[in-house]
Amino acid sequence: MPGRVLLLRFQTSLNSEIPFGTSAGILLLWFMSFLDYYFTVYEIANGAVELNPFLAPFFNNHQYLEALTVKLILTFPGICALSFFYKRPVVRFALFVVLVVYTILLVYHILNLIM
Repeated sequence: MPGRVLLLRFQTSLNSEIPFGTSAGILLLWFMSFLDYYFTVYEIANGAVELNPFLAPFFNNHQYLEALTVKLILTFPGICALSFFYKRPVVRFALFVVLVVYTILLVYHILNLIM
């Protein structure tokens, strides 16, 4: 019986509509992650060094497809967690914090591109 209740809760969460603001935030996060990847590839090609310890071995050896794969593997579970647990205030706050961090990171990339 507990397994059935858990299954029904999971099914209900899949059928519920995510509010527009949360959906937009999750999609924006996914987009910003790809922008970060492309800016990083550009900067590595121009002599920069990757600081992310998970991605540095790939980027610094110019293994860009592998770096993208690792980035997706690291990002996808977080996106799924945000999508499933979006009703919890801590999850909405985490989404906000991650969006702010990505915004700062992308501003840094853009400033490097301009200068």
